[in-house]
Amino acid sequence: MDTNVLLPVLTYRTPQDNWLIQACASSRIIPLASEDTIYELREKLLENSPTHRDYQARLFVEQRLRYYRQWYETILPKHESEIPECEDSTDQKFIDLAYAGNAAYLVTRDGKLLAMDSQTPFHILTDADFRRIIDPTA
Repeated sequence: MDTNVLLPVLTYRTPQDNWLIQACASSRIIPLASEDTIYELREKLLENSPTHRDYQARLFVEQRLRYYRQWYETILPKHESEIPECEDSTDQKFIDLAYAGNAAYLVTRDGKLLAMDSQTPFHILTDADFRRIIDPTA
């Protein structure tokens, strides 16, 4: 899952995003993460904190990451020449992670990643489309 999908779930846990928490908690899905994706998530959580980077913000962020840690599987991706290049190099880590983890899906809200769907062995789709796949009654 891309940071832009996880950020609102871990920050606000809005009702429309609770389906994702429930899917993780019930092991219907197992998110993949790498050192780079967790670093980006940590930075984005800090940026979105109202008290941006003070001690309480850092505690909140670390608590949110521990909460998420109970579900994700850590993968050590490496970029290989046969992996397609993302137009936005900052998003390449998600493509590399999905390849290394043999993911079935890459869930994102990023248009440049979504545009790569036909270039990968896994599906790249929005969280709304992913929800319809894992919970057709939603």
